[in-house]
Amino acid sequence: MKTPILLFATILLSGCMGSVPTSSTPVDGPNSMIEVGREFVTYDFKDPTSAQFRGESLYRLGNGDFAVCGQVNGKNSFGAYNGFQPYYVRLTAAGAGVLKRTDVLAEQGCRQLSTGTINLRA
Repeated sequence: MKTPILLFATILLSGCMGSVPTSSTPVDGPNSMIEVGREFVTYDFKDPTSAQFRGESLYRLGNGDFAVCGQVNGKNSFGAYNGFQPYYVRLTAAGAGVLKRTDVLAEQGCRQLSTGTINLRA
């Protein structure tokens, strides 16, 4: 049984007004941070224990936060997998902001992280 997790939602949109660029550095941090990211991503899945993950990376941001990027594949109501979708989770000292999208926004955020910089909303 899951316990509800209080989220301090921070939606991170790249290229929007009021965004502040910051550096990003890939790190070989503790797997527990990636596990926290996975928990946030699968929180509302029909069957979170069957989620598949690939291509995950952990980054330290210039402001001290961490970010997890990767792809997730989850089951739908019929028990079939939907296909891998990009996800992005930003872990802050206050909580976690989740950007779990199936469009280009999560892909853009992860691409920015991999190039060494990302635009954070001010």
